[in-house]
Amino acid sequence: WTQKTTVGWSHHTPALITLDLGEQQPIAGVSYSTAAGVAGVSWPTNIVILVSDDGEEWTNVGDLVRLGTEQVAPNPDKYAQFRFATDKLKARGRYVQLAIDASPYIFVDEIEVYRGPDELLTREPAGKKIANVQEYFKSARVFSAIVWRLRTDLNAARDAIQAADLKGTDKQDLLTKADALAKEIEAVPEDVPGDFRTVLPFSDLHARIYALNAPLLRARGLPPLSVWQRNRWDMLAPTDAPDPAELKAPPSLEVHLMRGEVRGAAFNLTNASDDATTAVIGLTGLPGGTNPRCVTVREVLFTDTKDRAPIAAALPDAKKTARGYEGAPQGGEVSLPAGCSRQVWLSFDTAGVEAGEYKGQVEIAVPGGTEVRVPLTLTVHALDMPAERTIAVGGWDYTNGTGSYDAKPSNIPLLIDALRACGVNTPWATAGVTPRGGKYDAEGHLTSELDFAAWDQWVERWPDAKHYCVFLAVGGSFEGETLDTPRFGTMVGDWARAWVERLRDQGLDPRKLAVLILDEPHADEQVQTIVTWAKAIKAATPEVVIWEDPTFQNPNEVPAGLFEVSDVLCPNLPMFMGFNEAGRRIYLDQQQTGKTLWFYSCSGPGKLLDPYSYHRGQFWWALKCGAVGSCYWAFGDEADSGNSWNAYLQTRSQYSPLFLDATSVTTAKHMEGIREGAEDYEYFVLLRQRIEALEKKGVSAAALAQAKALLKEGPDRVVAQMEGSQIGWKKEFDRSLMDQVRVEVLEVLTKLKDL
Repeated sequence: WTQKTTVGWSHHTPALITLDLGEQQPIAGVSYSTAAGVAGVSWPTNIVILVSDDGEEWTNVGDLVRLGTEQVAPNPDKYAQFRFATDKLKARGRYVQLAIDASPYIFVDEIEVYRGPDELLTREPAGKKIANVQEYFKSARVFSAIVWRLRTDLNAARDAIQAADLKGTDKQDLLTKADALAKEIEAVPEDVPGDFRTVLPFSDLHARIYALNAPLLRARGLPPLSVWQRNRWDMLAPTDAPDPAELKAPPSLEVHLMRGEVRGAAFNLTNASDDATTAVIGLTGLPGGTNPRCVTVREVLFTDTKDRAPIAAALPDAKKTARGYEGAPQGGEVSLPAGCSRQVWLSFDTAGVEAGEYKGQVEIAVPGGTEVRVPLTLTVHALDMPAERTIAVGGWDYTNGTGSYDAKPSNIPLLIDALRACGVNTPWATAGVTPRGGKYDAEGHLTSELDFAAWDQWVERWPDAKHYCVFLAVGGSFEGETLDTPRFGTMVGDWARAWVERLRDQGLDPRKLAVLILDEPHADEQVQTIVTWAKAIKAATPEVVIWEDPTFQNPNEVPAGLFEVSDVLCPNLPMFMGFNEAGRRIYLDQQQTGKTLWFYSCSGPGKLLDPYSYHRGQFWWALKCGAVGSCYWAFGDEADSGNSWNAYLQTRSQYSPLFLDATSVTTAKHMEGIREGAEDYEYFVLLRQRIEALEKKGVSAAALAQAKALLKEGPDRVVAQMEGSQIGWKKEFDRSLMDQVRVEVLEVLTKLKDL
């Protein structure tokens, strides 16, 4: 894509390329030459081939990605050049149009059209007639993705069969089954049901493809049901299975936390039998008796993504069941497709639980199988997690009014409840909540009442928020008055003053109001606009917080005026991680001048980012750097698809750490990473407070030495592991360090409790 012979598009899908052949021609095939695999450039997910005689009415004659990868497909994880090509078309037309789907970039350096036999000129092209290419593209891309997933998983199964150590005719029998499944894939109907979900496996055919893995698992020595462990934050694929060491290690769960805290633990189940089954999960020996309220069993669902990289992230509650298999407790039920693994996530909530060590167990039973018991030790320390988090946690949720992106009136209450439950205390609103309807005299003074209905509604939805952040998204004027006049300053001042008075009338501290004047300023003219607005607001209402997130590539180029007028400076954390020490110091030193430091991240696609290093890890960077706020773009953004459960509808990167649709909100590992990160942060707040209290009490420095060292070195150890922009989920490394350090803090706090 750096070559001049290449053309490309950015954030534009579908790209439509129309070729005029001059006259009607017989068409046997098409080729499309491209490259991808690095620098955020992904392979096309589908290339719809359309033909037309008049350039108005089109006929879909196939998907070039599907037709061009029947024998071989490009590796999604390595840079390569690849030519999608087919000579199997039987079409005619003067015009050939390619509708290309790739995000965020599309590149092509050559397109060919292959001439077919003249007899094609007498035939009407077979295929669906298309009047509106853009509308048709939405359904075509879903169908193409379904076929691609089926083919990809079948090819992987074939490769695994070929590499397996199987006896006698077992290998050939499995390959014969694979050939039969390949024929079924080609017969998959193009009409996709409206309730289709990208939950894997998504059809009986898909489940039978995965089931090819079951004999391979048994050949490796796996029993029909295996229980094993891997770090809960690590990536997991549907056909992943325990390696010999994991298979031999007896699984056990050990959870340490305070009272009033929510933490997760997980284990994996692998079904090596030829049939799908279900497992009933029960818990005993814990406070509250069998299957107590303090533990929620969640079934970790595998879902595909727009980028066709499956993830194990969604955390719906396991199906509650009143039945139990012989010898099994009643409890949550999870599905186990044949040849696949399933992760089970246990969410512990110790609100109201007495401190102590509880020796329990997880009981797992499948029909006709032997019950498996996993030891579980729950230690609740005699310490309390504060009900309110110290750090500000937000994510441009835009749950004001009728919502934005994929936050809609039908799911806004559910979204707010889910965010609050996960510790979000700093909502964001669009400029739609700002006071409206003001009239101003010649000098610029406000002469009428303002309309606060939108503001009042939003505050009612978020009572007792830590901060109310509003993105003003201003232009070069206010109510028609340009920035360069004295009247502008007077108008903005009176407007802001009335707004602050409204907060006081509502019993709110005006300092809770924070305004983002312009988003991600990176040019001098933007900064000048911010400075002008900020000075007008501050002159009238010094309590209002000016919140800015500069994105200058070189911190040395940030105009001093932006630092001067901003109360909160919130650099983009991945950018900050890329700065050298001097660049970081520019932001860190602003704290010495009274500025407050926050961090935000807006990388994507969100579901492919590491819940451990990207979501949870941002709080550890905040600890190291003294930041007091952590934000993410964006809690309600599922690429305007309206449905997290069908990722194939997305035409751009999504960002939400949740799974949303019109009527439901489901937590996921990414959101749990944010929840646990905020709790991690609170551990160190409590440690600092305890050290300060004991110093005032006169406790010796020697008695506090371990605690003081941990206060500084704990975040340093974790952040050192994340240096180098390690935010992608595919990267393999030890994801246990945060919990190791967290438990060290917990143990030190316990020791300090009685000093």
